[in-house]
Amino acid sequence: MSGGLLLDTNVLIDAERGLPSAAEFLRSQIGEDIAISLITYGELLQGTLWNEHAPTAIHRMMQTIDAFELLTVSKVVMERAMFIRGERRKSGETLSLADVLIAATAIESRRVLITRNLRHFERIAGLNLECPY
Repeated sequence: MSGGLLLDTNVLIDAERGLPSAAEFLRSQIGEDIAISLITYGELLQGTLWNEHAPTAIHRMMQTIDAFELLTVSKVVMERAMFIRGERRKSGETLSLADVLIAATAIESRRVLITRNLRHFERIAGLNLECPY
């Protein structure tokens, strides 16, 4: 049923920062069907632009991003995200727009969301999660 993996932003940040378990996980997935959300791309770009070594960091980040399929935010993904956000809000939980868009992207593309932040996503119905390290 899985359509592959969708990497959350924190996994790529951990690998970029040299966390051995994150880097090893990514190396172990070479050749697999791995994607990132347009939201993750934006979060990485924003963080890179704030880096004092921005030109080098941007070049390195672009090389990393090019290794993965980039999934855009469609109308269906946006609708799913707003439904998720509304349902969680009814339960007294506020999720960030970025998190619900990433979760909705994973659900609609039938991918397993790979994240270190299980707490952010664990109560979203229909979302398959995995913490790789």
